[in-house]
Amino acid sequence: MSPSQSSDPIVRFVEETIGDVFGPRQRGRVGSDGASHREARLVPLSIPAGAVALVGVFSAQLIELVREGPAGAAVQRWLTTAGDWRVLLVFIAVLAGGFDVLRFFASRHRTALRNRILKTTQCAPTSVRVTLLPGKLPPSLWWPSTRAPRRAVARFESGTVMDSARLTTLRTAVKASAGPGWDMQVSWDAPRERIVITRTPVSASLATAGSRSPRHRRLETSLARSPLRDSMIEAIVDKSIGQPDAREVGYRVDFSPSLAIGDRNVQSKLEGALREILGRHPSGRLWRFTWQLGHDAGDRTRDGESARLLIELQEALPTRIEHVPPAGLAELTGHQRYQIPYGVGVGGKIAVWDISWKSNVPHALVVGPTGGGKTTVLRAFVVELVLRAVTVLAVDPKKIELDGLENWPGVTAVVYTLRQACELISAVHAEMHARLDWVHATKIPNTELPIFAFILDELFVFSGMVQRAQKSGDKVLSDWVKGEDPLGKLADIAALIRSAGGRRADGVQRPDAYIYGEAGGNARDNYGTRICLAKLSPDGAYMMWGDSTIGREVDTSIPGRSMASNERGDPFGVQIVWTPDVDDHPNKWNRLSEEDRAIVTALRPTSEPVFVAYSREMRSFLTRLGRPYETPDVVDGVVSKPAQMPARDLSLGDRLHHVDDDGVTKVTGIVSKVRVTESHVYVDLVSDARPRWQAEYRLDEYVDADPLGSDDNPAPLDDE
Repeated sequence: MSPSQSSDPIVRFVEETIGDVFGPRQRGRVGSDGASHREARLVPLSIPAGAVALVGVFSAQLIELVREGPAGAAVQRWLTTAGDWRVLLVFIAVLAGGFDVLRFFASRHRTALRNRILKTTQCAPTSVRVTLLPGKLPPSLWWPSTRAPRRAVARFESGTVMDSARLTTLRTAVKASAGPGWDMQVSWDAPRERIVITRTPVSASLATAGSRSPRHRRLETSLARSPLRDSMIEAIVDKSIGQPDAREVGYRVDFSPSLAIGDRNVQSKLEGALREILGRHPSGRLWRFTWQLGHDAGDRTRDGESARLLIELQEALPTRIEHVPPAGLAELTGHQRYQIPYGVGVGGKIAVWDISWKSNVPHALVVGPTGGGKTTVLRAFVVELVLRAVTVLAVDPKKIELDGLENWPGVTAVVYTLRQACELISAVHAEMHARLDWVHATKIPNTELPIFAFILDELFVFSGMVQRAQKSGDKVLSDWVKGEDPLGKLADIAALIRSAGGRRADGVQRPDAYIYGEAGGNARDNYGTRICLAKLSPDGAYMMWGDSTIGREVDTSIPGRSMASNERGDPFGVQIVWTPDVDDHPNKWNRLSEEDRAIVTALRPTSEPVFVAYSREMRSFLTRLGRPYETPDVVDGVVSKPAQMPARDLSLGDRLHHVDDDGVTKVTGIVSKVRVTESHVYVDLVSDARPRWQAEYRLDEYVDADPLGSDDNPAPLDDE
């Protein structure tokens, strides 16, 4: 059938619709092998079947017309038979008509698919087979199913190589041509050199093109200019939500994988950009991104070859979780005992600070503004630590945050002033080295050392106090602080204390490295457990998580809401447990509600762990504070003698046990002269090993000495 030159649009439409199907055999395109691939003309079966059925239906009238003819008897017998079978003939004609309709649509799809494959892949298929039967579909979808083939197979010449980028273009074209309601899967079967296309109905939970929201359209526009520009996007809709702009609760993005998308940094940047584009959901819940890449992604995507980005709303977190004592703690041993819970994440996942010996992230960093909830997190840490027989040393430069823990069982010391804080830091630093010396001398595994925690709240405030003291006009104070070097020792503690059984937690307002001093960057990197209770700027997110695009969204309107690192170091939403102030002072206790009092009472430990001090400095410090401590068991005689007096109290004739600056050499001498200044004590000593030598001590430093006249240093007998 040649194209019509008619000006009638209806005539042209009819000829263009059925001309290439019922018309003459069309000349096909030439493939790469030089052969011409042509579509056969569709011969309708319904026309002859319908003609025969009409003869059967009108057989009585036709018999009257042919009764007088020469062949009337024979024709009459044939018409009579047709009339007797007219019901069956009509049924066959109807079946033939329906079959022709399917053949018509199949031929249309076959022609369109052949042209689509040729234009997108530049490869001409040798044959295209299309199946249109509805299959396992509800009757309501039988007619709509003719819009897309149920299955189509396009075969190619031997040796055909399919370009992945062109296949992606074909996939996009096929999915677009199917229209709403159908999910088309396009895959390349390389061993059999064919393209297989299958059809599945789109779930009712997926949005149609006509129901796309402005957020959906923004997402499509943005992804078109991103590494996912060849993606197909479908919105997951919850129609039970009454608010129209809140019904889209997720998006499914199928795309062709690439090496760039496999980079976690690229994924993080895309996630950050998509969060900004999607904006805040009316429900207040945050967006969660799941990348499905690799061999297992094909089972979840529609064509078996795409990768998928699943964008979903996170489950809602509870707004308040009361701190309850852990159940079955007595039965927990080893690694499980030292999982310190502090909050609940999405899906009821417990957020923990792992302080066990197996943990490679034993230190915690808590970030938040003043009043943001840092103290609540640290208080939860302390309560849980003591319940697990872990002693606690703490510094509170603000004097009002951790003071309630001072008399809590298992809290060895809480200090507040600059001098006390510097002395405690020096004592912890010395304790760390003394424990390592102990392990070296006794050859006992360090995993047998008792674990303790060192907590410093408001590190920014303490760092400011140190820097102001160093720049102050008080030369004695400035020199003393510089000699103590608390920030430098804090950096050493963060790097080395894990091996000595120490665990550290810091509360800061911003995760800036400079507050740790010159070694700040390396010190901060030792904090694997990170908790943020504030909305971060891109710079803050980079300092906190190592990526400026993640972990920035925190709903600060809900007390205790935070982002915390999981076992992989990635941030996830956590609701911090509520731990009331445990101070039993009447002015605080009487202000607590009955519920909070019950929480504190339930959390109070029944036994009090005692700090085991390995170093002379730590024992001296705790002695001055009047705090209890224990000494380690003697192993092969390796234990240092407790300090007995401050250096300023030394007098002539005392026996002094001095340790040289190398920290190893020990020399005992008799005090022959003492000179005391405003900050130091200078002592002249005499011994057999060294005829005359001098030692220098801080004014308040405690020393190992046997006073003259003591049992260990009796006074010489009077010759008279």
